[in-house]
Amino acid sequence: MKTSIKVISIGVIIAMTQSCSIFKKIENQAEDMTSMTKGNYMYGSEVSSFQPCDSESEFWVVGDEGITTELQNDYLEMVNKPYEQVFVSFRGYQLEKANECFAADYDGQFKVTEVISLQKDDICQ
Repeated sequence: MKTSIKVISIGVIIAMTQSCSIFKKIENQAEDMTSMTKGNYMYGSEVSSFQPCDSESEFWVVGDEGITTELQNDYLEMVNKPYEQVFVSFRGYQLEKANECFAADYDGQFKVTEVISLQKDDICQ
């Protein structure tokens, strides 16, 4: 009986290790597909949106806390009032549509991996 429990425990540990490595591979593949993207960004209470140039789609902006905090702080220093659009250039990749919270109201999510620039002038037009 003890041998069976040990074998099962080892099997569970191996399965967990393999599943973690699969998720890591998927995340690494997504990060390999990052590209420089330009468009309009807007931030405010319950809003963090990005609309790429030449697109009707709007994406909820996500990213590592340090990157999103920097993006939000730079935005707030630049605008005169909340919800003004600014032109952004950053690296990142598109994620699936969220199923809950405010992000679910958008066409998808965009994970920012690097903020390149923000400016008030809209050069999409």
